Amino acid sequence: MTSTTTDSSSGRSSGQQTANTFGTLGTVGGVAAGAASQGGLIGMGGSSNGNQNGGNNIGNLNGNSNGGGNLIGGNGNSNGNSNLGDKNGNGNGNQNGGLITGVSGGTGSGNGNLNGNQNTGSSNGNANGNGNVLGGNGNSNGNGNLGSSNGNKNGNGNSGSNNGNGNGNNNEGSSNNGNNNGNGNIGSGNGNNNGNGNACAKTGKNTCGSGSNDPIMTGFTGRAFNFFGDVAKTYNLISSRNHQLSARLKLSVMSDHNGTTMDGVGFMYKSYRVLFELEGDNPHVYINDKELSPRKKKQKHAWRFEDGSAVEMSWDPYTPGIGNAIVVATDVLKVMVWHTPKGIIDEGGKVLEGYVNFNITLMAPPEDDRMAGIIGDTYERFTVGQEAFNPNSTFFLPEDQAWHGKGPAEDYEMVNYWDTKFPMNVFGTTRDALSSRSALETEPVVEAAEEASSRLSQPQPLRLRRLLLA
Repeated sequence: MTSTTTDSSSGRSSGQQTANTFGTLGTVGGVAAGAASQGGLIGMGGSSNGNQNGGNNIGNLNGNSNGGGNLIGGNGNSNGNSNLGDKNGNGNGNQNGGLITGVSGGTGSGNGNLNGNQNTGSSNGNANGNGNVLGGNGNSNGNGNLGSSNGNKNGNGNSGSNNGNGNGNNNEGSSNNGNNNGNGNIGSGNGNNNGNGNACAKTGKNTCGSGSNDPIMTGFTGRAFNFFGDVAKTYNLISSRNHQLSARLKLSVMSDHNGTTMDGVGFMYKSYRVLFELEGDNPHVYINDKELSPRKKKQKHAWRFEDGSAVEMSWDPYTPGIGNAIVVATDVLKVMVWHTPKGIIDEGGKVLEGYVNFNITLMAPPEDDRMAGIIGDTYERFTVGQEAFNPNSTFFLPEDQAWHGKGPAEDYEMVNYWDTKFPMNVFGTTRDALSSRSALETEPVVEAAEEASSRLSQPQPLRLRRLLLA
């Protein structure tokens, strides 16, 4: 499967501007957008249900079957609006506020609202916020997606309060980003803020890796695996000649076991370093070891090296659907790092401490076409395409959720975020420096090669010139 990724800064804003400018036309080049099953036509009681659904859509079959069949008041509102494309924002905010034993008739309001809005592309933001019981469930899902088949089937079938909210938003690309999150929870505060900010598909020109929770990693072929590691140790995620990504682990106490989560992620491009690290449950951001002062709006930084290469970094404490996040980008990698604050409740009712997540978009082949690291090791599988999914191929890995590294975990262990002396390091090296030792080589030759590799493993000092950004 291939996909086309549209630049979010131009694609999404232009799509919303078009929808807002021409939304009063109802349908432009489309058929019956927002005309069927709106406004709780089969409403079953309560007031203020099924309002402001299915409006201002452009394209075909957008904003249909929203806000119907709700009990109690205040359910199924503001769904399926301002979508641009085909088959967006349908089937949201229905059948909420059911009556269950021991629940008074006044409960079950505030479910299934603000779903399936402002999507651009095809088949985005559908089937969100349906079938919830009690209050505050299934809201703000499936919004602001760009591409195809993103942000669907989130925030459904929850019992309790404040479950399944804020899922499947602001995804880019094609093929199932941010789907099937925050469903079937019992209790309060479960399944929120999942499946957001994904930037690409499992295969295609640009592809992704990621890491979250305890921690679950995803390689460039889309295969997920568990990497546990040891508490208070730092591990390498990506290592190429000019790029390095690393994460530090901390103890995570859960209801039925103890695990690890990430509390810091460091990114290095040549001699430029960015660190996103938690102190308690408070994120701190550093550039070249200097802490940045937080601002209420997004701040941007960029540096250009003498050789013409550049790196850009932005920090937005209020990233929609994500929260406190940084994005660092070069011509090869785009990395988002964000904070999940304390308050998530696991299956046993344990309130979890805050942790850090990351998402990696591969924009172009790495230098020398080489990449190592816990995530970087999966790059070679990505380059062989469908061969990686052939059970008879040497590149095939089973879907067993296990990590299959090219070495033991200790070979990826780092002294700190910026260490380049660990066994799996590629940063600062050339292909020649990593040539395999031949049986014909003598000890003096090997020692000379090791000495050269040691010198090259340090980032080359380059003068930085700061770019002034608005």
